[in-house]
Amino acid sequence: MGFIANLFLPSGGSPGFFGNLVIGITGSCAGPVAFVLLLKPQHFNPMSPIGFGIAVFTAIILLILYRGLLFFVTPEKKEPTSVALQNPKVKTK
Repeated sequence: MGFIANLFLPSGGSPGFFGNLVIGITGSCAGPVAFVLLLKPQHFNPMSPIGFGIAVFTAIILLILYRGLLFFVTPEKKEPTSVALQNPKVKTK
């Protein structure tokens, strides 16, 4: 499920193999459980195409949350500067 969610959201910040595995398993478990608790359907089989779609949808939501968390936690990358820019007294050749 995590890999399929990455196919729908192909931008950077991929969680890697184990991150995809965790997102997929969590989406496969949490999505159908939330669906049953919120909507209380009469006959719902999580192994049906609807259950698969709900699991993928939940994995996409989890991937969006992961990338949002990664955005706030990861420090900003600084561009490397030359020594001459840091200290104007140093002469460059």
